[in-house]
Amino acid sequence: MGKSLGRLGAFLAAAGLFSAAAQNICTLTLVDQSNWYTSQGFYLELANGPYAAPSCQFANLAINLTVGDGTQTQSISSTPVWTLNRNYTATAIVTPTYFELYLDGTLLGQMAAGFSPLPNQNLIGGLPTRPEPSSRSRPPHGSSTYW
Repeated sequence: MGKSLGRLGAFLAAAGLFSAAAQNICTLTLVDQSNWYTSQGFYLELANGPYAAPSCQFANLAINLTVGDGTQTQSISSTPVWTLNRNYTATAIVTPTYFELYLDGTLLGQMAAGFSPLPNQNLIGGLPTRPEPSSRSRPPHGSSTYW
């Protein structure tokens, strides 16, 4: 039994080391309207690269906008000085000839590049809409808001 626990312990230790090594790439995709294999569309993400630190670090968190033109992808990447407990507004502008990335109204980068959208994708048509105030139901008892 001691040997099997020893092997299990060695396996778990090796898995832990592998896990720690694999965890140094942290990505949170904010918007993804892309196909990586065809280099089409765009995506916006927060990412902590594998070479920034041995583990995911808030100080090394980058914001990345990647745009594809159908043959290649190009990216704007910035690592701002982040502050905890505050809201940020990221704005991506993607046109047929250039794209830009803003954070809280400050231009982080601009790049001249083509853009090839995904086929059959309507980015506006799928957005949910709120009903007119007259069609809203009454709020629950004791509540003063409808949404």
